[in-house]
Amino acid sequence: MTPIENDYFELSNGEIQVSIHDETSIHLRAITKHDDPVELSSGEVRDLIALLYKLAERAD
Repeated sequence: MTPIENDYFELSNGEIQVSIHDETSIHLRAITKHDDPVELSSGEVRDLIALLYKLAERAD
């Protein structure tokens, strides 16, 4: 997971972008540069889940 800023993160070599806006909504984009679905390893899935959980805590 690469934190770009405090509110913007990239995973899976930039194919997944996650951000939080105004501490109320989480935006998730997952698509390859060829418009294909993103394939994740089990470790990447765990990283994504952990990140989403942390952002959800902030959004509550």
